[in-house]
Amino acid sequence: MVTIIYSINMKYIICKASKAADIGIKPLGHRLRQDRILLNEKELTTSPALTGSLEERASALGGEVYTYESVTQIINKEGGWL
Repeated sequence: MVTIIYSINMKYIICKASKAADIGIKPLGHRLRQDRILLNEKELTTSPALTGSLEERASALGGEVYTYESVTQIINKEGGWL
C-alpha cells in the first residue's frame, strides 16, 4: 500500500507522464490519469535534468503548477486519478 501525503503549502505539478519518465521520475507512488502524472514541487526543483523557475521546469514537462486547493479540485472534478 502506498500512502500519499499532501502539504497545503507545497505546490503541485500536473504534467505529461512520458516527459517525467524521460528525466527519471518513475510513476510508482504517484497519482496518474491517462498520460498525466501528479508531482510535488520538490521533485522538479531537485531534478538536475531541469533548470529555471518551478514554472519553467513544469512547462518543460508539458505541465502547470497548482496550489494544494487547485489540484484537489481537479482530482475531485475529473475523478480517475489513481
